[in-house]
Amino acid sequence: MVTQFLPHWSAWDPSSEADASKHTLILRKGAAAWNQWRRENPSTVPFLAGLGGVKDTNLDGADLSGAMLWQTGFNQVSLKNANLAWLTAFQSRFMRCDMTGAYMEDVRFRFTDISESNLAGAIMTRAEVIASRLRKSDLSGVKLTASMLSGEFEDIRFQHSDFGNAVLRRCRLSGNFEGAMFDQTAFVDVVFRDCTRLEMIEHLGPSQFTLSTILENASLPRAFWESAGVKIPVAQLIEAFEANSSYQSCFISYASKDRVFANDLFTFLRSRGASCWMASASLKIGELQRQAIYSAIRDHRQLLVVISADSVLSRWVENEVERALAKENETKTPCILPIRIDEVALNTDTSWVVALRDTRNIADFTGWGNPILRATLQNDLLAALLAEE
Repeated sequence: MVTQFLPHWSAWDPSSEADASKHTLILRKGAAAWNQWRRENPSTVPFLAGLGGVKDTNLDGADLSGAMLWQTGFNQVSLKNANLAWLTAFQSRFMRCDMTGAYMEDVRFRFTDISESNLAGAIMTRAEVIASRLRKSDLSGVKLTASMLSGEFEDIRFQHSDFGNAVLRRCRLSGNFEGAMFDQTAFVDVVFRDCTRLEMIEHLGPSQFTLSTILENASLPRAFWESAGVKIPVAQLIEAFEANSSYQSCFISYASKDRVFANDLFTFLRSRGASCWMASASLKIGELQRQAIYSAIRDHRQLLVVISADSVLSRWVENEVERALAKENETKTPCILPIRIDEVALNTDTSWVVALRDTRNIADFTGWGNPILRATLQNDLLAALLAEE
């Protein structure tokens, strides 16, 4: 289905900008003028591009089916009951738009921001929302059957939305799921964060979860997993997986400002079967922090320390490294894996960093943000954690 649109994008050239400007001007006149133009030009594919976009316009009932949007935006536009079927938007924005009841079958959003918008009751069957961002938007009652979703979905109203046969891949989800419907829904590398009313989801049939999704969301209520079709207790699954892992367990030491990077490490290593401990993910409610951290350092084979401009100033990181160094002296076995995410480790005179710099290789992870380099760094990290024969 996606290939239908490839000829349009591949055929685009700068001369299309004149058409884009013309089409945008017509659209700014409102739904009546736009729909009249569509009727008079049935074979013309609407093309909208440019930073100007459309704002503060009533486009209720507008026929935008098959339109192509390229790096443009809709700001505070009313699109109630509009026809957006087969619309493709690339690097565009739908900000604070009212799209209630819109017909959006087979819509394609790529790298698009749809924040603070109301999509309640929209029909989004077979939609593809890829590498996009939705924040504080209302998707209540949206029909997402057989859709493919990836990206950031933050503080979303998912009440009574239909996710039947949908595929959620590399999503971060937060919001209200009261009455949402799951049936044969696939969750691939999905993270649930600050989600509410999960116990009120209607599981009309079993769903599928990748192991990385289960590992990342192990703290979700047992009732959620069982209702979704995961009959073996999640804790038992994780224990069995980690017991058969080829990798040594590790404690991740990091500064709070490096939490996003550390969480990436944690998620990746857990998905590969390594038993990891990370304060923000592993501390239980009410648990004594210092005691739990020292116990975790003792019980895990390696300490993976993230060295940065922030961690060299952290007393927590310093104490954790000192504990690990004491463990090394006691066991006569190296157990610290240092990595750096900036250049500070090369020049700082912070004593614990100097001690590491003088005795072992500090791996350069400054390229983690590059997808190609990241794959190599991930392999290097797994190699360092391989269990000894």
